[in-house]
Amino acid sequence: MELILVCILLCPLFFWHQIVYLPKEYYCHVPFKNLRGSLWILSTLYGIPLLLLSLIYLRITIFLRRQPNQRTFAIKQSQQRDLIVLRRIFIIIGLLMGLGIPSIVLLFMLFITGEEYPLTMRIMWLMLSLSMIVLSLSLIILTPQLKSIVLKKFQPN
Repeated sequence: MELILVCILLCPLFFWHQIVYLPKEYYCHVPFKNLRGSLWILSTLYGIPLLLLSLIYLRITIFLRRQPNQRTFAIKQSQQRDLIVLRRIFIIIGLLMGLGIPSIVLLFMLFITGEEYPLTMRIMWLMLSLSMIVLSLSLIILTPQLKSIVLKKFQPN
């Protein structure tokens, strides 16, 4: 389902003829010098998931806030739970945004100087790969239920 959605969202790049062969990289991609194609890819592949993740976490936080608080102990426990959830949300979103910074810096350098850094595409792909790895590991580390499942898998019987 997600693959179909991504293909549909990236179809305008084909119709706009934005994807070209990059002779220095030996594959086809949207060059950074192409502003419309670069902005479309950044917003589609990085902006929309980050926005949806933020909205989902915001909805979870609102749900946790609306839980009925009846006793003092329950209120403290609820506040602690809210604080833990908010901390996890900020950690994950911060990690994803931090890993996107090198690509954005290289993009700004391109628009300021007019010359593309020779390793721009490779750094961009490296940061994308690292963000997938970091997101997977951070979800396992920050979610106690997932953490216990993974630890059970790697413990000797």
